[in-house]
Amino acid sequence: MDLSTGIKMYLKEVQYTKSIPLTLKPVTELDRAIAEADRGNFAGEFDSLEDFNKAFDKEIKNEN
Repeated sequence: MDLSTGIKMYLKEVQYTKSIPLTLKPVTELDRAIAEADRGNFAGEFDSLEDFNKAFDKEIKNEN
C-alpha cells in the first residue's frame, strides 16, 4: 500500500468513528507505575521506608 492510500484509509476511519484511531501506551517505567496505581494495582503497603527498601531490593534481585 502506498502512502496516499494509507492516509486516505486513516482519514476515512477518522470520519467514520469521529475519533482519532490511536492507542496510547505508557512509555516509561514511571508511566507504567502511575497507570498501575490508577487501576489499583499496588505492590503493597509498608510501615517504614526501611521495609520498602528491603522489598524493593528483593524485587530488583528477582528481576535479574
